[in-house]
Amino acid sequence: MDLVITDAATAPNIANLRRQYFLSKVGLHSDPAILQQQVDAALGILNKQHRNIIVQRFGLGGEPGQTFRAIADDLGVSKQSIQQTGMRALRKLRSFPGLYQQSQQ
Repeated sequence: MDLVITDAATAPNIANLRRQYFLSKVGLHSDPAILQQQVDAALGILNKQHRNIIVQRFGLGGEPGQTFRAIADDLGVSKQSIQQTGMRALRKLRSFPGLYQQSQQ
């Protein structure tokens, strides 16, 4: 389910929530220096399409996170296709060696 932003002042909060959701889903560390290393390494295992969707969806490139519909419209594909591809990318990230072990330390 996508979140609908009704007030421009809530946009940063929504983007932060999406980033936190992403981090919790793949088990990344909360320390900024360690986190950046983990994100770079984890995104490096994804193909360009998967990486692009994850970065756009969760706002990891410094831009606000986007809805599946916005990403789909941008790429000229269906929302369902973006959702499925995004879920595959998250599954692949969850299997990245060491993410969960590092986040427990």
